[in-house]
Amino acid sequence: MRSPPPSTVELSRDIIGTIPVGSRVLEFACALGRTAFRLEEMGYDVCAFDIDPGSVRAAEKAALSMGSGVEFMTADGRSLPLKDGSFDACVMNAYMTMMTDPDSRRRSVSEACRILVGGGYLYVADFLRNPELPEYRKRYREHQDLTGEEGTFIVYESGEGSRELYRAHHYTEEELLGYLEGLFRVLIRRKTRFRSYHGNELDGIIILARKL
Repeated sequence: MRSPPPSTVELSRDIIGTIPVGSRVLEFACALGRTAFRLEEMGYDVCAFDIDPGSVRAAEKAALSMGSGVEFMTADGRSLPLKDGSFDACVMNAYMTMMTDPDSRRRSVSEACRILVGGGYLYVADFLRNPELPEYRKRYREHQDLTGEEGTFIVYESGEGSRELYRAHHYTEEELLGYLEGLFRVLIRRKTRFRSYHGNELDGIIILARKL
């Protein structure tokens, strides 16, 4: 799995803020630590991981220079080296979009459920499908043969045919909620807009759920 550029999805402070201050929070795919540091500023005890060791080293260096107490580690969200029930909340901020196969999505959500305490919170913010935009409608249609799944597409460095940066998946609302079914109870579901890596304004969704 490639590590993508740092997420452009902003943290929704009012929704996150419903999680009690002081909670032990795990951020999935922290990249350079931007969201992890913001969670710490809000009063949470934060641990964050990324699959890319280089990103983790950069985040650790930033934490040291800032005097931050965020704990960073290299890990795979589909198989975490963490004990059951060891966190109060998990944050997936533009994480699920990088899970470009159903098994990886199921495993990631199951891992979040496993490491959460009973009644623990799951925060998910991610991109929805944007078929009304010609550029994305074209990507969804033409890239399906390459990726093997509707909604999964390739992001190139500077247009079709250039170097592949990463692959991403845009969800329908029902599809994303389906991965939480049976594991979490949805408390908040809010449609919104997020900015993509290339600066496009896209439909997105923020979900706050609790472990059943």
